[in-house]
Amino acid sequence: MAWSCSLAAAAEPVEWGDYQRKVTELVSFQLLEPSALDRMEALGADRAVVAALPKGWFISYNVDSGAEKKGRVF
Repeated sequence: MAWSCSLAAAAEPVEWGDYQRKVTELVSFQLLEPSALDRMEALGADRAVVAALPKGWFISYNVDSGAEKKGRVF
C-alpha cells in the first residue's frame, strides 16, 4: 500500500477550486501516484524531486520567495 502526503498553505482562506493561484507554501513527502505528482507540479514543486524523496524525507517550498528546504522526520 502506498500513502501520499502533501500540504499546501495559503495566506488567506480560499475555496478549494481557487487554491492554485493563492498557495504560498508547499510541503511534500514522497509521492508516487501520477495524479498527486501532477497536482504538486501544478503548484510549483519539482516533480522529479518529490518522486525521488526517500521514505521519511520531505521537501518544502516557499512559493513567494522560491526558497526550498529538505528535511527528514525519521
